Amino acid sequence: CTRKVFAPREQGKQFRSSFQEDEVITIFSTPKPFEGHIGIIQRNALMSWKLLHPQIEIILFGDEPGTAEICNDLRLRHEPHVKRTAEGTKLVESIFGPAQQIARHNTLCYANCDIILGKEFLDAIQRVSASRSQYLMVGRRWDSDIKAPIDFSDPGWEGKLREFVLREGVQRLYYNIDYFAF
Repeated sequence: CTRKVFAPREQGKQFRSSFQEDEVITIFSTPKPFEGHIGIIQRNALMSWKLLHPQIEIILFGDEPGTAEICNDLRLRHEPHVKRTAEGTKLVESIFGPAQQIARHNTLCYANCDIILGKEFLDAIQRVSASRSQYLMVGRRWDSDIKAPIDFSDPGWEGKLREFVLREGVQRLYYNIDYFAF
């Protein structure tokens, strides 16, 4: 798959603040059941992903309870059939391989389904892709106790969340990787 490469930054010029229309990303994930607290935080994450770009593609793999319904509600792509081990664990190759085959966009990202992503995430991908034609960008999380749905209709939601996370959250160690963009 050919990856789009951004022109290197000219001296004194800044990167664009977000992707342009033809520079969209496909995010794929495999959720836990959409029940209770995990259902709230997964829905918050998916809503944050949808707000990254109007043409973003989000694919959820698996048939856990509530997945088909959330995909229908948020107009996400649902791929319910995933190969599993005898113990029921989803096989990575039955998620990453199909995601790369069916994605509409050149840039892909696997993210854990409870990770909220903001505009800075897209800016980071742009900066990395400006310097490399092939890359793997990974990131770790900040654990924060978010117990309720986020009000995404508030134009300041992202700034308020950032302030809360920096004040109340705990950044996990380097080996707590929660997304892979490539």
